Amino acid sequence: MLALALLLGAAAAAAPAAFRVGIEMPTQVPVTPAVEHALGDMGIDFINYYVTNAPGFDLPEAETNEAMMALCERLGLDFALACHHRDPADATVRAAVARGAAHFEGVLIDELAHIRLLNPQFAPAHEETMLASPETFSNLDDAYAKTLSGFRRLKAHYDGLGATRVTATHVWPDFLHLAARAGLTPCPKIQKEFYSPVSLAIGMGAALEYERELWVDADLWYFVLIPGHPVEEVRSNLMLAYWLGADLVYLEGVGYNLIPAGKQGTPFSLMNQITPERYQLTAHGEMLKSFCRDYVPSHPRPYSFRDVKPDIAIVRFEDGDTGQRAWGAPRLYG
Repeated sequence: MLALALLLGAAAAAAPAAFRVGIEMPTQVPVTPAVEHALGDMGIDFINYYVTNAPGFDLPEAETNEAMMALCERLGLDFALACHHRDPADATVRAAVARGAAHFEGVLIDELAHIRLLNPQFAPAHEETMLASPETFSNLDDAYAKTLSGFRRLKAHYDGLGATRVTATHVWPDFLHLAARAGLTPCPKIQKEFYSPVSLAIGMGAALEYERELWVDADLWYFVLIPGHPVEEVRSNLMLAYWLGADLVYLEGVGYNLIPAGKQGTPFSLMNQITPERYQLTAHGEMLKSFCRDYVPSHPRPYSFRDVKPDIAIVRFEDGDTGQRAWGAPRLYG
């Protein structure tokens, strides 16, 4: 706390560092006026959204993307295309680049290493979208080299489509440095079922070492429950990301994204839709509104994580806990 107080005192005269707050937004097409008004009321800066998720059940991807981009234009929101085990089509990324201009923040891949490296049994077997095949690893050095190559290949693909950045969230903070080395924006998950300071410290280290931005995913899921965290805990995690200097924090789990894109309903963790025109914010929504509209403007942060000088460095090798018999597939990394 003393170090933080000294940092605040030294930077007191500086201009506030850039900071944005957002949500992972369910896609429901058409977007109702109630949802649109609730987003404006809360005062967020950013959303990410899925355009494809369930083969054969999604709305046409182009229709979903068009509706969500139009929503962002009306509200002046920055946005990213989100995905998990199914990537947005190349044409969708190009459409976002062409229409999004300064507001398009690239592609955000949720749980990238968890799904596309450590536990591919959870994802459709599309070899070109996987990072690497652990069955081919001969040792830890070989595993590291092949995984790094997979991250770089993914980054190069979206660079070629004109995406401004590729961001990866991480269930476990195992591969944040490796992803950052490959050029991806590190985005540790906090809250969820984790010790938030551990995940965030590793993400900060990766962003510092490789000179990347630092995004943070404050995840409302607790195993299969959303919202799985009380209002006070969510606010505490938002404060943690803010005062440790993140560039952007967003809430995951404000609604369902596990069902077909374009048919995902409302962000029910944050609002209740009374009619298509009327809404009421939930306790979580009121907290987010207070954080965005009251707390951040009245408590300007004159620094970012880039100004933090760590006293202790932990040298570690990127690995994973996959293959441990406590859970998951019997497949050791390396």
